[in-house]
Amino acid sequence: ASVVLAGIDVPGLEETTTRRDRETLVAVRDVRHSEMVEATVVEPTATFGRIDTVARHAGITARKAIVDASDVEIEEVLDVNLKGTMRIARETIPELIRTGGSFIATSSQLGQVGISGAGAYCASKSGIDGLVRQLAIEHAGDGVRVNAIAPGVIYTPIADDLRETNPDWAEEKLERIPMNRIGDPEEIAGPAVFLASDDSSYVTGHI
Repeated sequence: ASVVLAGIDVPGLEETTTRRDRETLVAVRDVRHSEMVEATVVEPTATFGRIDTVARHAGITARKAIVDASDVEIEEVLDVNLKGTMRIARETIPELIRTGGSFIATSSQLGQVGISGAGAYCASKSGIDGLVRQLAIEHAGDGVRVNAIAPGVIYTPIADDLRETNPDWAEEKLERIPMNRIGDPEEIAGPAVFLASDDSSYVTGHI
């Protein structure tokens, strides 16, 4: 696939391009801003002529109980995680209708179960799950598939931040993981490629 990598971590995006042997564009984009999201659609269509798959991954967390969280902290998490997904869907699904494409959102196991001290995050991921099911129903007749991947605990920059604030973080997580290890980001790639491919042509509305 030809890929457009869009986000705010420019060094990370550029490093990723070095591991690809196909044309890859890098775009500095923030899902909190509608005009940036709209521009992200313009670039791939102008360069490659079409969009076949949208994989939406941007996310943040706030380790705060709702009773301790400010309006700003709640809004920030919802703005990136849930509203960001809505903005990207709004701008890209018309293109996916044209190509019969696939929209892949990133949810979390915490969209389906609760955890102490992460009220806004859990709510945002539950919202993504509901949005995915709704969009799948709404656009099934258009030939667009909409699904989400809801990982368990994965070593990501968010996990690194949590480990810095709580040295026992990994040990506490391992107690609840039957495989007794934390996942790697690469282990999300297989499900994502499946959902992007024709192998999942009869899969929609699933988390």
